[in-house]
Parts: sequence; C-alpha cells; structure tokens
Amino acid sequence: DERLGWTGDLQVFAPTASFLYDVSGFLQSWLTDLAYEQRKAGGVVAHVVPNPLGNPLPAAAWADAATVVPSVLYERFGDAGILAAQFESMRGWVDWVEQAAGSSRLWDKGFQFGDWLDPTAPPDKPGQARTHKAIVATAYFARSAELVARAAQVLGRTADHAHYAALAAEVRAAFAREFITPSGRMVSDAETAYALALEFDLLPTADQRQRAGDRLAELVLESGYHIRTGFVGTPLMCDALCHTGHTEAAYRLLLQQG
Repeated sequence: DERLGWTGDLQVFAPTASFLYDVSGFLQSWLTDLAYEQRKAGGVVAHVVPNPLGNPLPAAAWADAATVVPSVLYERFGDAGILAAQFESMRGWVDWVEQAAGSSRLWDKGFQFGDWLDPTAPPDKPGQARTHKAIVATAYFARSAELVARAAQVLGRTADHAHYAALAAEVRAAFAREFITPSGRMVSDAETAYALALEFDLLPTADQRQRAGDRLAELVLESGYHIRTGFVGTPLMCDALCHTGHTEAAYRLLLQQG
C-alpha cells in the first residue's frame, strides 16, 4: 500500500525532491500518467498514480498534485513546456472543484483526508485532525486556482489568466468570511489552519496576517516546540513562522529532538 504513487506524498515532497535531485524528467513522466488517469476519471485526480484502486474519490492536497507539481517544476527548472504540457490537467482539476464547491466557493462536502496524521488524532482515526477538513479543502482550492492563473500568464493565455485569477480571488474571499475572524484568529485554532492561511495568502489584511503569525508562534510555544501538525501543515510550518518574523521559533521547532 505505501509503495503506491500517492499523490499527496508527492505534492508535499516535490519542492524538496527538486532541491535534492534533478527530478524533472521523472516527475514529468509521472505527470503524464496523472493526466491519463484524470481523463479516465472525468477530471478527478486519483489518490495514487498509476491508479490500481478503482474509481477515485477526490480529496484536497492529494489531487492538487495536478497543479502543485507542474508549478514546482517550472519554478525550479524554468521550463515553461512543463506548464504547457500539463495545463489542461491543471485547469481540469480546478474546474472540477469549482463545480463541487458551487457558488459558495467553499469545498465543504464529500470525502477529505484533511490534515492526515495529525499526532493528536486517535491512532485508529488518522483523519480526525484539529484543523477542520473544509479549511484544508477550500485553502487548496484557492491555491490551485491561483497556480492555474499563474501558469496561464506564463503561457500567454490571457483569458484563462483573467478567469482563474478572478476565481482564486472569490475563493480567498469566501475562505476569509467563513474561517477567519476580524482579529486574525482561525475558526480551527490549530497550527495547520494558520500555516495554510499564511502560506497560501488567504488573510485579507496585513494586521490579520501578523496576528495569525503571532498566534501560530504561541501555539508552537504551547506545544513545547513539538510538531502537532499532520500531512498538510508540517511542510508549511517553518516558512509560515519565518515569514511572520518568528524565525527563532521556527528553528527551535526544526531542531527539537524530543
């Protein structure tokens, strides 16, 4: 099971993999497989690629490999041809989520992994994280729409850029209305919620952003600088702390050996 090509694993690890090795060719080949599986499933991106598991259920952060991995490869290797090859796959996934979320722009229905393997979740229920699954799903909806808009801009697709940039703005606004208080607190007062809002640029004002960063640092202090995040939050934590002026907290979290 763990030897399958889990999309969520690669989505979170692609930036590190691209830093450590020249993975461009390998991951472009994998993305070709992803697009093939996606077409077979009517736009849904499977949990694993290649997919031997049957009809896939869509899940945020896993399926968002369709947008994140091509964007990472373009960022690291500067090859716009990667975006061109994957653009229909990237757009197809965001279009599917747009239909699923509807006019509310909140993806709050259906199956989600959420912040999988939050250490506070029961061992037999690894999806019961402290961060609400709708926060994870809607944050990734905004992120993927923004990545498609950026890809369209690089490729000179003016109409697509305008469409997906507007969609991303709508999702960010919906996220803020639903999940962020005027003082910058998250409805789920948990590290992953703050890290997502900070790193995906979902906080509307500079004051809210700083307050969210300060609250994130408070939570890290409360934890004794131990990780209390799962699959989604862990890769974002140190960046979220550093980007809001809490570099010392980020290093203490990173170097914690307990």
